[in-house]
This record gives sequence, structure tokens and C-alpha cells, in this order.
Amino acid sequence: MRVRRRHAAGEESIGHTDNLTLMKQNGAMNQVLTIFCKLKASEPQAMKLDATWEAFVQALNWVNQNTPEQIVNAVKLQSLCYYEVRARFGLSSNLAQQVCRRVAGSCQALVKLPTKSIVW
Repeated sequence: MRVRRRHAAGEESIGHTDNLTLMKQNGAMNQVLTIFCKLKASEPQAMKLDATWEAFVQALNWVNQNTPEQIVNAVKLQSLCYYEVRARFGLSSNLAQQVCRRVAGSCQALVKLPTKSIVW
């Protein structure tokens, strides 16, 4: 079973909404369960979450603008910019790797559908 988490911008309240998608492979069929839950974070925690999300988005844009468009392999992209992303944006290792994977995935989609543009 694989688990994917997506952070959706919450309301102006202290809580944040988290989207948890569970994917389970049953033979030839995939089962997808999506759970929406509200995280109750204190004011300082909410501020840290918002700051981390903003740094993540800025890192996505920076990698997208500062790497060659023809690189669509996440591993190659990571070898080019991983340490710079961690140093420049203060992201954890997992988030820095996720930045590389997302940009590479978007670039792969653009190669297949050149009329689309990347929107973060």
C-alpha cells in the first residue's frame, strides 16, 4: 500500500486541511481511498506549516526556472540541484527530493503535452 499526502491551503483559522490518499493494489485493480481531515495546529505550528509550504513552492519555481528543460529524469535533476535546494530554502531531505520529483514529473508531462504549462 502506498500513501500520498497533499497539503491543501486551509482557511485563515489555525487548522490546516490534509488530504491523505491510500492506494492499494488488488491484482489487476487499484483501490483508491481518500480521507480529508482537519489538523488542529497551534498558532506557532500553523505558522511553521505555512512557512514550510511557501518555501516548498518557492523551491519548485526556482528548480523549474534554473534547470534545463530537457532533463525529465528525477534522479538526474536531483543530482543537479538537491544540495542547492536544501541550502537555499532550508527544506528537509524528503521535501528537497519531492521538489525534484515534482518538477521532473511536470517536465515529463510537458514533453508529452507541449501545449500545457506548469502551474504551482
